[in-house]
Amino acid sequence: MKLSVDPMCEDGISKMYWSVSETPTRAGRRGARLINEQICEEMRRIPREVRNGSFTRQFAGKFDNGKPNFAGRRAGEPAEAVGRTGASLGPLMSWLGEC
Repeated sequence: MKLSVDPMCEDGISKMYWSVSETPTRAGRRGARLINEQICEEMRRIPREVRNGSFTRQFAGKFDNGKPNFAGRRAGEPAEAVGRTGASLGPLMSWLGEC
């Protein structure tokens, strides 16, 4: 991961593509299939919500109302794909200690 991230931080995505093998380069260039204009607009909208305070108001409102979805989401996370993957990979990383 570090071998991919460091070049990207230094000189952008083109440097990352230059420094890795052809396989991730080809896979990465398929991003247009996933990142379309609708996704880009959402990615622009989220920082606007943080800057204009609407994110904070929504976040605080959820706490004021007792966090109605929080416990359910937290309970369901281990069953989601990212939770299952993390649970299976954690024991393989002995340097992290007990998972």
